Amino acid sequence: WQELRGLVEGSRETLHVGEPTQDTEQRNGAARVLFLASHSRRGGSERYLESIVDRLTPNWVEQVVCLEEGPLVTSLRDRGARVGVLATSGRGTSIMSSARNFRSLVKGSSATVIHANGVKAALVAALASTKVPIVWVKHDFSYDGPLARMIASRCRLVVGVSKSVTEVFGDEAPRIRVVHTGVRLPSIDRPAARRTLTEVMGVRPHSLILGLVGRLHPVKGHAVLLDVLAELIRRVPDIEVAIMGGTDDAYPHYEASLRQRADELEVSHRVHWLGHRA
Repeated sequence: WQELRGLVEGSRETLHVGEPTQDTEQRNGAARVLFLASHSRRGGSERYLESIVDRLTPNWVEQVVCLEEGPLVTSLRDRGARVGVLATSGRGTSIMSSARNFRSLVKGSSATVIHANGVKAALVAALASTKVPIVWVKHDFSYDGPLARMIASRCRLVVGVSKSVTEVFGDEAPRIRVVHTGVRLPSIDRPAARRTLTEVMGVRPHSLILGLVGRLHPVKGHAVLLDVLAELIRRVPDIEVAIMGGTDDAYPHYEASLRQRADELEVSHRVHWLGHRA
């Protein structure tokens, strides 16, 4: 339930209901949440949304709307969720069109709270100007500045996944919460998993492995890691780096530039590119 805290806090503040249990639903009625997702990729914010939808009872979920087609749409539909798509690019005309369509969708729904997952979703929800309160879950620094503050001013609550992503709003903002995304640790045989990883990487069984998990995108810190890797190798001679994550469609040539950087820094022999791992 740690992953639900942000949503529950927002729903409780806006609707004065308690935790999402059957007893609560019988006493107060469940909040009807309309989820609006910025993206439909294989990423952390999408996994976060999947985990919430999985844990809420059906009475809480009005619908999930994604602003693009992709793996999240397929995954949620496979789970039996009601999913719609409003294809939305980054152009202003596309965003305004989706805001109008989303407004019509909200009017025809039973939603009592909008859960906006990401900044584009929050912008579309804010521009839709419905009377349904918005809870914006802010995952990153995208469009930080005047636009982010404008969006936040139209939300009943902004939930940041870390303190740093909420700093754009300053300390005086009363509707800001920080709720770290919960992580469910799988039950695994750790020695066996380590053996598998070292075999895939082709390194010695007792190597120290430093992993970076995330799609290949400039904000994920791959370049920073490469820049300090030579010093790490000097201090920890048996270190190996595992890069796990697929190509981001917005930066199709980023992996090539990272590999070139690793070559220039003479650390490529310690970097293992493992691609997307489910």
